[in-house]
Amino acid sequence: MSQIDRFQLPQIVRNDFISGNVLVEGNDLELARSAVSDVFVNHRLRAAKPQPLRPVQVSYKRFDALAVSYFDYGRELEVEPDLFEDFYLVQIPLQGHSTTRCGSTTVDNIVGMASVLPAQRKVAIHMSQDARKLLVQVDRRKVTQKLEAYLGHQLTRSPDFNLSAHDVVGLNSPMRHAILGLLSIPFESAGLTQGQRMISSAFEDAFLHSLLFDIESDMSPAIHAGAMSSACPKAVRRAEEYIEANLAETICIEDLARAAGVSERSLFDGFNRFRDMTPMRYVKFRRVHKVREQLENADESTSVSSVAFDWGFNHLGRFAKDYANSFGEKPSDTLHRSRK
Repeated sequence: MSQIDRFQLPQIVRNDFISGNVLVEGNDLELARSAVSDVFVNHRLRAAKPQPLRPVQVSYKRFDALAVSYFDYGRELEVEPDLFEDFYLVQIPLQGHSTTRCGSTTVDNIVGMASVLPAQRKVAIHMSQDARKLLVQVDRRKVTQKLEAYLGHQLTRSPDFNLSAHDVVGLNSPMRHAILGLLSIPFESAGLTQGQRMISSAFEDAFLHSLLFDIESDMSPAIHAGAMSSACPKAVRRAEEYIEANLAETICIEDLARAAGVSERSLFDGFNRFRDMTPMRYVKFRRVHKVREQLENADESTSVSSVAFDWGFNHLGRFAKDYANSFGEKPSDTLHRSRK
């Protein structure tokens, strides 16, 4: 993969995700169509030329509300899926050119930008022979439930997103951070550990929040008008912003409540409801991820203990256990793989 766009999948994540979660690979286009149909919907493929440029490579990783996929068909083709009844499909082109047709509307899918293929409307996608993309399959009911929690009332339908490409996957965007976070969680045959489920839940929640708040839909006026049932979501976001800005400093619950502008009890309620963890657990969650980021980009002078101490983990045994519960491997394993 010589041309990776500004989404910039880290090399370790790219290799581990693509090779470790293979759904189908090879030159059999019908086999690829059948395998992809099993996890998405039935669809038709029409290749422009009989000879492929590259073998088909499709990787797929399922979580709870989301599934993340990497697609490289290695040839120019047209994809005509059946209706997405139960999910939206967020596509992020990494390379090449593709267009999406929905009714009388045709839009270019811009490299490094996200576009949402609608649930319950017919679409067709044309991909160039050098096209590669990430696809995020999003449970439509989970999106609707999350929006209902924010608005404080039940909805009679799901949001309908604007098909145009949206610049929400830049280097500092919540959506990009959530996708890369999910891809960094190793999968074992036995499934996710309890710690991994906690972390994946937080990343999924961040992705859904970005989807609803950063991508235009017919529900956007109500969302941006602040028609929410409580101050907790805004308070949680203010607390998270404070945590990110002060992650290397000492943080206590009083600091977070003051930054969020709510009582400590309201902050606990907000984090438990919307992040499925306490505020201070979220601080540890972010620090453990900072350690992992540094270990994944280590040089010969890097040591696990020095990085752990830098991020406030003074009890190495407890830290190593938390790290293994979160990522399914020891911190020394991450460091060793990074050096390789």
